[in-house]
Amino acid sequence: MTDVTAGASPSCSGHSKPPIRQIAENSGVEGSIVVGKLSDSKDHNQGFDAQNEVYVDMIKAGIVDSGESGGARHCRTPARSPPC
Repeated sequence: MTDVTAGASPSCSGHSKPPIRQIAENSGVEGSIVVGKLSDSKDHNQGFDAQNEVYVDMIKAGIVDSGESGGARHCRTPARSPPC
């Protein structure tokens, strides 16, 4: 199984919320709750690890490297998803 990180900052604009919501829903979690938690978080490295259904610091967890983050919100998914 390949882990691919996809997602964007939900606080930037409405068009970035659907990828995070869809990844969460594909993992069996309510997407609007994930988007809400990430929108409320002040930690710009926080994301949703859909494989393990937990919120993590995506850099510390090794899901993305600091060059990829750029303050974006992320979701980790075991399925191949194009980055946003």
